[in-house]
This record gives sequence, structure tokens and C-alpha cells, in this order.
Amino acid sequence: MQNYSLLEGLHHLAAGFKSCIVESSDVATAELRQVCGGAGYLKNSGIGTFFADQASTGIYEGTTTILYKEAARYLLKQMKLIESGTAATGIVSYLNNAE
Repeated sequence: MQNYSLLEGLHHLAAGFKSCIVESSDVATAELRQVCGGAGYLKNSGIGTFFADQASTGIYEGTTTILYKEAARYLLKQMKLIESGTAATGIVSYLNNAE
């Protein structure tokens, strides 16, 4: 018998981490291009190609807005359980102490 009890929490973490990493990467790549000035736009520097390749990473599994929504949905679901009297377990057990 297979146990999938941690799958929902893992999805929450993966969606949240991917959103944060993709947004940080987008900002950092844009800053790299700007800091390099004109060289950042030259084809032979490789930065333009890197920028173009990196720009699509946020689209592969949905925009960061959708991924943030997925992460928040899990937290809201856990808060509803807590409000109904059921304690949250696992990675979100800290929510049991929330006011």
C-alpha cells in the first residue's frame, strides 16, 4: 500500500519555493543585464541568450501568481481545519499556535 499523506504538503512547499526562486531569478537576471550596460545586450556576451532562456522558466508550470495561489490555498485549508477544531499536523503544525 502506498502512502500519499505528505503529497499535499510537498505540493505546497514546491509551489511556494518555485514562485520565490523564479521571481528572484527574474529580478537578478534583469539586474545583471543592466549592470553590464551595452555588453549585456550584445549577442556575443551570452547574457541576452541567458536572459531569453531564463524568462520562460516562470511559464513552465504556471505564472508565479498561480503558484502563490496554490501555496496559499493549502495554508487556508489548514486554517479552516484548525478553526473547526482539528489540529494541523506536519509542516504546518505551527499554525495551531496562530491567533
